Formats: sequence, C-alpha cells, structure tokens
Amino acid sequence: MMTAKKESYEGLDKSFIDYGYLTDDRMIEHYAMPMIKKMIGKDKRILDVGMRSGFWLHYYCNGTGNKGVGIDLMGDTGGLREDTNIKFFKKPVDATFKIPFEDNSFDVVTCTAVLEHLWVPGDRYAVENMIRVAKEKVILMTPIYTDHPDDPTRGRDIDEHINMFDCKRFKRFLKSFGYKYRHYDIMQGYRSHIGVIYLE
Repeated sequence: MMTAKKESYEGLDKSFIDYGYLTDDRMIEHYAMPMIKKMIGKDKRILDVGMRSGFWLHYYCNGTGNKGVGIDLMGDTGGLREDTNIKFFKKPVDATFKIPFEDNSFDVVTCTAVLEHLWVPGDRYAVENMIRVAKEKVILMTPIYTDHPDDPTRGRDIDEHINMFDCKRFKRFLKSFGYKYRHYDIMQGYRSHIGVIYLE
C-alpha cells in the first residue's frame, strides 16, 4: 500500500498535495484527477456538478486558464474555496431539478462521485441536464462494484450509495444517451471508472 501511495503522489501536481486531500479511502480517485484534468484541456469554461468543497474544480482550473463554476446537488458543501475564477451555487435535487444555466453554457461538464448518490431515474435526468448545458463533453466518474475477491468494495454496504453500477451497467448508461462515448477502467476493475460523453 505504501508503494501505491508513493506512485500516486508522483502523478499529481503540487497544488493537489497542498490541499491535503490525500487520504486512504480516496486514493483510487486520485489516479483519475490528472487524467480528467488532461481530458478537460485548457482555456475552457467548466461546470462541476457535485463540487463539494470545490477542491476538484480548483485542481482543474489551476495553471490551465480554465474558468470554473460549481454546483452541489445536496445543497450542503462546507469549506468552499472561492476565487476570481470559480463561482458556486447550491441546488437541491427534487422533482423539478434543473441545472440553472442556459443550453451550451459550458465547454465541459464534470461530475465525480455523484451518480451513486442519486435514485434511478434521477441519475439519468441529472446527466441529461449536464448534456444540455455542455458544448463539448460531459465527464462522469462513479464507483464500480465488482465481484473481484480483492475489491475492497465487494459486499460492502455504504448507506449513501443508493445507485450502484457495475462495469456493464455503466457502459449501457453512457451509451443510452445516444452520443459517442468512451469508457475508462482506470484501476483495472477496481472502484472508480470514468465515462466521457462527446457532444461534438
């Protein structure tokens, strides 16, 4: 485990480490951070759906020329980090949920570790909203629950996770929106997978 931590630290820029976000239960997600930042590119307008404290959004904007806006679906984030490039909104999920922006307002929409907290079909409605406000792509990341005997999430009950994807279901979910998509198994069958829906 110590080797894995050392290797993952080497893949992250200093701003990521300085935020003090590296904890054991989030390590697998950290493999995705540089990957998603690269997918976003530079000089983009980003919407991060489910931004929590805004840490991920700061990471995506740091040194890239990106401008970020964050929205948290749960309406309770705490410890928000605001600066001139980043603005935050709070909007709870209910039957009338709509991302409060016009169509094509952002180049890229990111959404990490959110879908598993939304009841079906709320997950689909949320992604349809993300597609509506995005011009180029929507980047999704969610935990993947497997039957692999060494998977730390196998057979584990997490109260907050009410919508559990396996790899096949996540691919079907991405495909169902009717756009070109790509799926990334970033840890060879373990925990978090990334899906990108391309709108151009």
